[in-house]
Amino acid sequence: MTKNKQPRVARETAFHDTIGSPPAPGFYAIINLSVGYYVDTIATHIRPGQRVLEYGCGKDGLCFGLAERRVLIDAIDISSARIEAAKKIATARGIDERIKFWVMDAHRLRFPDQHFDGVFGSSILHHLNLPQALAEIRRVLKPNGHAVFFEPLGHNGLINLYRKLTPHRRTQDEHPLLCSDLRLLADFFSVKITYFHLLSLAAAPLRHVWGFRGVLRFLDTIDQGLFTRVPASRKLAWIAVIELSS
Repeated sequence: MTKNKQPRVARETAFHDTIGSPPAPGFYAIINLSVGYYVDTIATHIRPGQRVLEYGCGKDGLCFGLAERRVLIDAIDISSARIEAAKKIATARGIDERIKFWVMDAHRLRFPDQHFDGVFGSSILHHLNLPQALAEIRRVLKPNGHAVFFEPLGHNGLINLYRKLTPHRRTQDEHPLLCSDLRLLADFFSVKITYFHLLSLAAAPLRHVWGFRGVLRFLDTIDQGLFTRVPASRKLAWIAVIELSS
C-alpha cells in the first residue's frame, strides 16, 4: 500500500487498526443461516490446489479453514494490525506456508490479471468504492471463476435506526448495499443474490430465552418463503449472499 493514501482509505485504515469491532449484541445472534449459506457456497466453488483471494480477511476470516483443506490463499486487509494478528493465528495452526498475507487496498490489488480461481469476502464490499472494487475483482479473477460475498443491505428501517444509534461501530464511508448497488453488479458479472433475515430479526430479543433456536428456525423458514413468493420483500432483508461469475 502506498504511503499517500486516499482520504477514504486512510479513514478506513485508522478505524480498523484501532477498533476491535466486536459483534453487535442481538442482531448477530440470528445469522447462522446466512453465514452457513455463505460458507457452503464458497465450499462448492473452491477445490484443493486452487488459488483464491480472501478480500478483507481481518483476523477472523475463512482463510484458515480453507488453508487446512490445502487451498492456496492470498489474504488481504487494509489493517496492518489485523494482518499481524492473522499471521500469528496461521503460524499457531501450522498453515502459514499455505497463506500469504498482504496489507493492501482492495481498490488497487497488486496481483496479475486472471490470477485467482475464486475471490470471497465478508462485510467488505460495502466499505468500498463499488465500481472500482468490482473492476479489480473482475480483473484478477480467472475466466469461469467465482466470487462470493456476505454483505449487509441498507433499506430496512429497523436496522438503519440501529445503525444511527451506534455510529461508533462503523466508519463514515461504509454504506450497506442498496438496490442501485446490486444492479451495478450485473455490469461486471453474472449475478445470483440470496436474501436473509427479515421476520427473523424479531428473534434477536429472545436470544437468551429457552426455545430461541426453534423460534429462529421457524422465522428463517418463513423468511425464505416470503423472499421466494414476494420478491419486493427482498429489499427489506438485512443480509445478502452475493455470487458473482466471470
